[in-house]
Amino acid sequence: MFYNKEKDRLCLNKPRIINKNEIGNVFLCDLETCNQEKTLFDFSYRICSTKEFKVLERGSRVLLESWLTKSVINGIYSKNKKKAYKKYLDKGVYKGITREELNELINVLIRKYNIKVFAAYNGLFDLESIVKTLSIENKKTKHFKNKVLNEDSQILRLHLLDIGVLCKCFYETKDFQDWYDKNIHIYNKDGSRKVNCEIMTQYALKDTFFEEEHTGQRDLDVEYQLLMCCLGREDIKKVVLNWSMCWGVRLLATKPLNESTKTYQLCCAYDISCLNN
Repeated sequence: MFYNKEKDRLCLNKPRIINKNEIGNVFLCDLETCNQEKTLFDFSYRICSTKEFKVLERGSRVLLESWLTKSVINGIYSKNKKKAYKKYLDKGVYKGITREELNELINVLIRKYNIKVFAAYNGLFDLESIVKTLSIENKKTKHFKNKVLNEDSQILRLHLLDIGVLCKCFYETKDFQDWYDKNIHIYNKDGSRKVNCEIMTQYALKDTFFEEEHTGQRDLDVEYQLLMCCLGREDIKKVVLNWSMCWGVRLLATKPLNESTKTYQLCCAYDISCLNN
């Protein structure tokens, strides 16, 4: 993958369909960002074995450049979280880390565990946030002067496994659709059902009162369970890599589509229907 600075977006590798037993260890990640530029301040991760179904290593970090730059940490998404995160730092629940150290940590973890796959719910957002944050180069700031991302950054070598796409095995079922229409009945403007991480967890737990905490460390509990729950299903034999749920794959299950529509053709371009075979 690579970050296209002119278009301000991350370009993924070509989509691939593989057997799920080829995944190996996974870099599971959840972030909290500060602003609309997706500058991260909470980087939480788990290294997961998809063969042994267990966590090999975990950690949570607060990015010091974001934390120490008032214009960043006072961003629209992070300002109201500062008080809580200060307590996490004081208690040692989170540790501070610089961008250089974060880049090196990611490199070490990927090499140590021979990781090929990055996983997150709506993971394109998380990947793009990491790459963009490590790519900031602003000489006018005290803490973001130089770009950290380089050709040796291992994050660019990973393939994306979007947990939201994996959850297709749930939200395409009549059981989910009946449960949703009975308990949630909140729909997008186009009439499709919402299938964010919180709703999918409510369905998996059969608990409509469940709410995400929106801290990376706690939200990973949810994403880890969804990931393992999907991969643990015997009817799931294959997974698609480098495919984002935000590209419309959810619409195949949540809203009837005419086969001639662009959305249907896009979702079927790599034969997503084969994932359950």
